Amino acid sequence: MGFFKAKKEINYKFRKKVKSAMFILVLLLALPGAFVYFDFTKYSTLGHLNSTIKFIIIFLYALIFFFSLTKRKWHYFFVFLLSVTMVVIYPYSGLKDLIIHKGFYILRGQFYKNLSHCAVEHYGKNQEQTLAYCFRTYPESEGGNYDIFYDSGGEVMLPENNRSCSWYTAWYSIARKKNDSMLYGIAKEISMPSILMKTSNIGHSFYAVEYDLFDRAFNYYPISYCGIK
Repeated sequence: MGFFKAKKEINYKFRKKVKSAMFILVLLLALPGAFVYFDFTKYSTLGHLNSTIKFIIIFLYALIFFFSLTKRKWHYFFVFLLSVTMVVIYPYSGLKDLIIHKGFYILRGQFYKNLSHCAVEHYGKNQEQTLAYCFRTYPESEGGNYDIFYDSGGEVMLPENNRSCSWYTAWYSIARKKNDSMLYGIAKEISMPSILMKTSNIGHSFYAVEYDLFDRAFNYYPISYCGIK
């Protein structure tokens, strides 16, 4: 009987250690894993859940942090610090852009790669480059307001005065065609040729464009140099 009792006690201690190790592993990886998930789903229809998930995870980690301090569970405290350190390092590791690019292409981009559902224009000396508006994201479904463009020449990422006149011609042609883009809505309301915009490269020649509707420092380059009105 003593042998079986000792074996049972050993098994109990082993299971307890395994559970503790699993909890520490989850505590270490859950926070950085969540931020990877947020970037992976940023431009997908799952994006609107990110703010809620982020709030829940931060709340739980705050509870664990105070618990580790008040109960002097220093091993949990140091695992917590290591997890936070991983989150801080993550944007500088080179993985963030890779995760965003892979997530966008897998969840959305591959369905638009042939541009059959996009508003397409061509630009360049021999019209060899393609600029296309593909779709818009919404805060209530994707978590953000973006116009998603395809630009084979990548000029959308250049400073305003470095883009070619043929690019601007294609850009305004898309802006004036009726579609569900924010660009079309802005073009109807504002007579200026361009407002300030922020562009993010999301991989495979796709770009997410945001517009600054409050900054009236309009770009006069298309009028003064290209003659586009």
